[in-house]
Amino acid sequence: MKPRVSGRWLKDAATIGLVAALSLGVLDVAKNVVYGADRIEFFSLFLAPLLATAGVVFIGYLVAWFLVVAPLGRLLQLDTVPLAVALACFAWPLSLLMNILGFSLAAPAGLLRTLNGLLISLLSAVGCYFAAKSIAGNERVSRIAVALFLALPLLLAEALPFAWLHMHRLGGLASILSLLVTLGFGVLFLLTFVLFYRFRNTAFPRVLLVVFAVSVALAPAIALVSDRQEDVAKTVSTRQHSIKNVVLITIDTLRRDALSCYGSAGVSTPNIDRLADDSIVFNRAISPSSWTLPALASIMTGLSPTIHGTNRLRSKLPKAMPTLAEHMRDDGYHCSALVTNGILSGKNLSKGFSEFRVFAPSAHGRAFGEKVLRRLFPAEYQTQVTASDLTRMSVDWLEANRDKDNFFWVHYIDPHLPYTPPAGLVPAAKPPRDLSKQFMHQTAKRVSLDIAESEAQRAWLQALYSSEVRYLDDYVGKLIDALVRLGLYEQSLIVFTSDHGEEFWDHGGFEHGHTLYDELIGVPLMVKLPGSEATGPRENFVSIESVMPTIMGLCEVDYEDEGIEHGSLAPLWGTEPDSFVGRPIVSTGLLFYEEKVSIIFDEFKYIHSLVTGEEELYNMRDDPAERHCIAKESPDLVERARSMLAAHDEMAEEARERLDLRPDAMDAETIKKLKSLGYM
Repeated sequence: MKPRVSGRWLKDAATIGLVAALSLGVLDVAKNVVYGADRIEFFSLFLAPLLATAGVVFIGYLVAWFLVVAPLGRLLQLDTVPLAVALACFAWPLSLLMNILGFSLAAPAGLLRTLNGLLISLLSAVGCYFAAKSIAGNERVSRIAVALFLALPLLLAEALPFAWLHMHRLGGLASILSLLVTLGFGVLFLLTFVLFYRFRNTAFPRVLLVVFAVSVALAPAIALVSDRQEDVAKTVSTRQHSIKNVVLITIDTLRRDALSCYGSAGVSTPNIDRLADDSIVFNRAISPSSWTLPALASIMTGLSPTIHGTNRLRSKLPKAMPTLAEHMRDDGYHCSALVTNGILSGKNLSKGFSEFRVFAPSAHGRAFGEKVLRRLFPAEYQTQVTASDLTRMSVDWLEANRDKDNFFWVHYIDPHLPYTPPAGLVPAAKPPRDLSKQFMHQTAKRVSLDIAESEAQRAWLQALYSSEVRYLDDYVGKLIDALVRLGLYEQSLIVFTSDHGEEFWDHGGFEHGHTLYDELIGVPLMVKLPGSEATGPRENFVSIESVMPTIMGLCEVDYEDEGIEHGSLAPLWGTEPDSFVGRPIVSTGLLFYEEKVSIIFDEFKYIHSLVTGEEELYNMRDDPAERHCIAKESPDLVERARSMLAAHDEMAEEARERLDLRPDAMDAETIKKLKSLGYM
């Protein structure tokens, strides 16, 4: 007796397999789109994982069908269509559970998860088989169920932008605009279903599914080619550049005094010292913030965090705000960036770069398709790189583009937490109690409690950090060696700096993002001119917001200075260094605890808490470690600082209005933290 076949046009397992594959592909990247879309730099990075997931599931489905399920169905005389649906119902939960739980046979816990996942998927398949048989017996219900099933991939694909809009743009269902968008998508969902239902007896549904699948397959390549063609069109040089190669090297979490060229007695950094010997070295450079995103946004725009507003984990640089890379690209430079910090992904810092590669798991998300792509194309989808890997890729890029006029940015994550220096650089002594030769604490508190209770433990953590700095120095040296070998070093403009420092209980805390003391906002800054025509130390207080106008000024790139307080540093090594106008330096945008703002003027630093109102004042000449607060002793200086901050805020507000920028609302995470501290 032959298996019974229900349904007139839903005939082959390939159609059901395609529905299952496309649906799973959309669901697989749904979390990236809805929750992590701000981490996706380019359109192709969203579609490629969808294609990979759908492709793997479809191939796996067909193999399972023809080799196992179909023969078993014939043997047991099972109905074809319900059996094909059952296989889809087996694949869906199995694939999702694999992505969520990470199946493994290597350990008892992993084996148990795998068996549980298989059991859940098998029970789902059995239930779907009998449900499909039951539905097939009711003609009216069957027509509706078939239409819904085949329309599922498109309905899911339509639901993604709807969910994204409500999470990131419309703020829920409480506004007229939100209701209109909901109504519009409701009409779209209904129209999709009606089309599948109305033309169920034709080839239309399968043709539409195939068109959808082909679009998913071709879109990543089309988007990538389009991006590159657009970039090529924009980087056609219209003039000869006097400086043909610009290299910006930024180091994450590198405090100024960790380098021997800045006086560190405990760490030797000979390679960075070698660069310093050929550079103008700024001994009092200040970051506009004590964590990565606002600091690097300021480097890329030349603007204070109070203007660009990129001060929260989920905030991003306004698209209308021009960046250093955009200016360089428009002047004919070929711009590329290799960065290792996932927080930089999807923040619009990629604007102007023809290639902007972020090496971190959060850069592309955690979709199953991403795992597939990393296996198939490890060089293109690498997410974790060492300083060695980043240097190798940087050297390869410089070698491949040596004949172009380039702006190249490389951002090293070392020596950011976790502290994992190579074995040869780890201190030889035995680690103190509760610590090891690596420190993996990714979510460390910004206070000393529960992190390191004894002086020995604190010293050990700082020694691990210093080992990371020595490791970094080795590979900065290899990058410099490559520039020399390629004949690029002498002719290059090289800027070396850091986004922020790291605290080791200097003021009772640990790590960064929580204060505005010098151990966190005091950073190295070196500018190596082509031909090293000027070198030596400079003692002026300067802001790394000056990096952008300095590079563009030296490269003779025109730009609008709207809102830029700190101009080019070039006068400081010119014939009239006194012509340099040193403006008060504002730092703000904390990541943890109460928001604060600081301003450095003359030889003083004023810090003001925007929550508690606490005021601090330090004499940076006599008290560089900021131990003795003189706010009560110097009310005139405090009042002067308040006035300068008020003037800065007024200037920032005017600049934001002229740039048509809206201030970011305080996010829920910050509100929760302030409430937990009793401030709200």
